Amino acid sequence: MSQCGASWRTDLAVTLGWRLAATGEALESGVIDLPRARLIAEATGALSDEAARAVEERVLPGAGKRPLGCCAQPCGTR
Repeated sequence: MSQCGASWRTDLAVTLGWRLAATGEALESGVIDLPRARLIAEATGALSDEAARAVEERVLPGAGKRPLGCCAQPCGTR
């Protein structure tokens, strides 16, 4: 594994274990897959922890049932 790949996986693991714990739990339990977890993490990366968790709370329910492209749309545009 490249250094870049290892860094990406480590950053994602920390994010899903702490900042977006509900997303990490959904991934671990099979409710969502890795691409969806990564998308949520990347989409909330520039937000404060509080704002990121608010977005997570809004998009996580049902995220595993929607096509991946729908998960990337801004809230309220579906």
